[in-house]
Amino acid sequence: MEAQVKILRDDTVFCQKDRCQEPATRLFRAAHGPVTAYCESHARAEADRIGIMLPLGETDVLHADW
Repeated sequence: MEAQVKILRDDTVFCQKDRCQEPATRLFRAAHGPVTAYCESHARAEADRIGIMLPLGETDVLHADW
């Protein structure tokens, strides 16, 4: 599965996993699907689930046109 992850710089979006409502730290997008915001703990769990490494810093962000 192709996935893209971007790091969020500000706490203006909330985690969308099970109504978590913690500040989101990452945006995920699988293939051409919807963008989903996750807090740090849910981002780690999602990365493990789909088998990808999370970018550790802004220089490691996977760039995309979204």
